[in-house]
Order: sequence, then C-alpha cells, then structure tokens
Amino acid sequence: MSDLAFGLKLPNCGGILCPPEWATPESLEALAAVAESYEYDSVWFQDHLLSPAELRHLGDLRFYEPVITAAALAPRFPSLSFGIATIILPLREPVLLAKQISVFDALFPGRLKVGFGTGRYESEFDAFGTSWSKRGATADDYLDLITGLLSEEEVTRSGARTVTSAVMSPRPEDVRRLLWVGGTAAPVLRRTVRYASGWICAALAPNEVAAHVGRLHDLIREDGGDPGGLRVALSTTIRRSSSAEREDDHSIHRHAKAIAGTDDEIVEVLRAHVGAGVTDFLVTFDEPDLDGLQGAAAWFASDIAPELRPR
Repeated sequence: MSDLAFGLKLPNCGGILCPPEWATPESLEALAAVAESYEYDSVWFQDHLLSPAELRHLGDLRFYEPVITAAALAPRFPSLSFGIATIILPLREPVLLAKQISVFDALFPGRLKVGFGTGRYESEFDAFGTSWSKRGATADDYLDLITGLLSEEEVTRSGARTVTSAVMSPRPEDVRRLLWVGGTAAPVLRRTVRYASGWICAALAPNEVAAHVGRLHDLIREDGGDPGGLRVALSTTIRRSSSAEREDDHSIHRHAKAIAGTDDEIVEVLRAHVGAGVTDFLVTFDEPDLDGLQGAAAWFASDIAPELRPR
C-alpha cells in the first residue's frame, strides 16, 4: 500500500447517502468484493443505532451496526482493512465498545480504524434519553476511558462512566493507530491530538482542509509531537459527468459538496486535496442504482486513483 490510501464507503446505513433498499447483506458483500478486487485499501461504514426522526419519512431505514458488520466481512476479504466514520460515541456503552475494539484487533490485527464523532441528530439522543447538550463532554470522558482500558493494566475513572480497578484483556499493542476522530470543531481537533492517529473530515474544499490541517499540526507541535505521522481522511462523494442523475430524497444527508466533472477535473480537485494534506480518501459515488455504484467504484480505482498515487 502506498502512503496515499483509498477507502470505499459501504451502504450499511440505508437512508444515509443512499436509498434504504441499498442496505442489505448482499449489497455490502458485493461492494466489499469490488473493493478487494480493485485493490482499495479499506472499506468504511457509518454509525446509526436508531432511526433519526429527521429521516423516517424516507421509509424503512436499515442500519447495520458497523463493528458487527466489519467482523462478519473481515474473514471473507483478508486484504481489506475496515473503518468506521464515525461512531456516535456519546450513544455507546464505552466499556463494551472498548472490548469490541480489542477483540476485533486481536482476531484481525491491524485491520480496524475506529473514528469517533459526537452525532448529528438531536432526535437520536432524545430516543436514547441521553443529553444532546452534554455530548461533547460525554465523548471526552468516554474516549479517555476507552483509551485507558485499551492501554493501561488497571483503570479507575469517574465521569460520564465510572469504573474502578478495571482490567481489560486482550489489549492492542498500539492503541493510537486504531483511533481516529471526526469533525471540525475546536474540541474535535484537541481530541485528535490527544488520542488519535488520524483525523476525518467530510466534504470540505481543499483550502478548508488545509486550514484545519495547519491548526492540527500547530496543536501537535505544541503538545511536543511530530505532525508528520498524522493521517487526514476526506470523506467525499464523487460524481462522474457521465453518470445518470439520481432521483431520490436523500440530499438531506448527501455530501453537500460532491466532487464532480470529467476524469481530468476530478483528478485535479483530488490532487489539490492531497496538496492540502489529505492522505486517505473515503469515497462514495452519486449513482442511480447499485450496479452504477459498483461500476463507479471500479472506474475510480482503475482510472482515478492511479493518477494520484506516486509513480
């Protein structure tokens, strides 16, 4: 794998970026097979446990929990790693999540990247009976606890989740490489510096990426670290100029700034993102159906990605 990496986003959350009927075990497996066949580095999932009220008008939303889905696919596609962008951390039980991460890494070493976020829909938090206004503080407490459980011999923490003399085994050899943080707010950048090996942003222009990466590098240096090891992932939608228009009601959560145009135009924009600091592209495609989605994934890997990799 070159330093520049490409991940294919799978439709495990039907109704988010894609119609609900696209989210099936068969479609997830078929797209993972395309990713492996065309030498993507990874496949990525989203995270929603319950249907947000804002999306229920779209129909019967199908959400496949990402850790379980990744574990089901991992033995079938041994060349792929599996990422989550992003787990809604304040809605998770952090001890259980830490255990899931540790066991996945023990079973499939080096093949998991867990991105953490704080959520987008207040209705999800209402459904859980969890505070929307305190989600940032909860995420900080949970991330500190998860990191401790995965790296320390014995953990005692108080806060949003209290544990006393807790011991978790197995534990990964390098916890930081597993953890990514998603978002653009100032607390997100600080979490990235403190806990993570990578930062995830969505649908930003190159100049916006560069500004955030510059801030992250400054924070890492202030913390005494080396910013050269930071991975930067851009989650984005690609639209070929030859693609048919998709007619559905999923613009509510579709990437607002799709990268669109001819092959040369798309390559130009992606090169600008590389210049801004992007090391990982997490791509999905604006296509009218699943066949088109598979075809676009093959096209991108064959015609676009090679133009970006070092020669």
